[in-house]
Amino acid sequence: MAKSINLKNMLWHAIEYFSRIAFGLLSVILVARYFGPESLGKLSQVQATSELLIFLVVLGLDNIILHELAKKPQRDTIFSCFILQSIGWCMYLPLLLLAVYIMREQFLASDVLVIIFAVSLNTYFTRATIFRLYFQAVNLPKFIAWAAITSRFFALFYMLLALFLGLEYQWVIYFLPLQALLQTLLLAITFLRQGQGEGQFKLCINKIKSMLKPAMPILLASALFPLFTQADILIISTLLDDKSVGLYSAAAKLVAQFIFVGNILTLSFFNILVRKQQQNEHDYQNFLSGLSQLISACSLVLALVVFLLADPIVNTLYGEQFSQSSEILKILVWKWVFIIPAALYSRLLVVNQLTKYELSKSLIAAAISIAANIICIPIFGVKGAALVSLLSFACADLLLYGVFKETRSIFWLAVVGLKDLILKPISSYKKVVYVLSSK
Repeated sequence: MAKSINLKNMLWHAIEYFSRIAFGLLSVILVARYFGPESLGKLSQVQATSELLIFLVVLGLDNIILHELAKKPQRDTIFSCFILQSIGWCMYLPLLLLAVYIMREQFLASDVLVIIFAVSLNTYFTRATIFRLYFQAVNLPKFIAWAAITSRFFALFYMLLALFLGLEYQWVIYFLPLQALLQTLLLAITFLRQGQGEGQFKLCINKIKSMLKPAMPILLASALFPLFTQADILIISTLLDDKSVGLYSAAAKLVAQFIFVGNILTLSFFNILVRKQQQNEHDYQNFLSGLSQLISACSLVLALVVFLLADPIVNTLYGEQFSQSSEILKILVWKWVFIIPAALYSRLLVVNQLTKYELSKSLIAAAISIAANIICIPIFGVKGAALVSLLSFACADLLLYGVFKETRSIFWLAVVGLKDLILKPISSYKKVVYVLSSK
């Protein structure tokens, strides 16, 4: 019974994330084919700049909110976070305009301004979506899946209509905020119609303070985090040109679409993980080890398959004008080995109240990324940026866990898990089956 419920929840999470992949890939492919690398490069530059400021919207609260709502799904938590993140977005938007102006070193053309507003709206409705976090916390992924599929259907319809009508690039990409807005509205309506949550919607200052305190290290870390996740695109756009940004982004966006795997598996078992940790159940470590190995195995298989098929994938999806992106993709896919399991490891920091180390990890990784990109991009071009990106994520999502004493257990969890997958596959298989059967 427990195994059936866990698999069903995994299926709903998978449906939502697979619909995200289909939506992301189809939209990127159509827009890239119609408008070419230069237009994709403009959008990617604005999105990368937005990522530098997105911490003002999220405020480091995602995992904190998820943890709080998993313990007790109260409406005052939902309303307080909604108000807080809305205020954050109002600070984010003018700073985004200023940052893009500085990056482009010229007055912003009308098409760039339209792109900035589209990206800002998409950021708000995708990153400040408290209702999505609620349904994740109470483990009701079917509502998220239906809202996602419905909103993405209408967004794709808009995009296809815009392409058919021959609208300019900057207006076509409004399918992004349209989808995010529709999904947020559908989740909010479902929440209210289902009578979800406990208590009343009210602003609770004490609750805000109690969540912001542990979130501060995450907030600071998330301000630094994009410096190494987006440094490649931003430095390419500064040192090279829009076409180079577009070629690099085509591969990077493919890789980004599949990061969902770690989230699917982690969210499917997050409630069980929290309960076993809080109740100090004897099998907590065995369960944690099995979950880590399950996620790592998926990341390895996925990376290997895409590495071997990179050339036909790029040519089929993007066409001849993006052929150079395949060599970039062959490098970037190995980021999955570090990024996908990190969905579990970052939540372990929250569960074990070790979020302060996010700041140190991000600071070190950002310094490595920026310095290495500045050196490598002028010499090796976009391939150099891809290698630096791989190194940065290896440091941030694995190696740096081994530096600090209190997080070293996470490092060994990852390393021993990878070793057992290769050297003790039967033992790893038994642990994975145990995880799937847990309740």
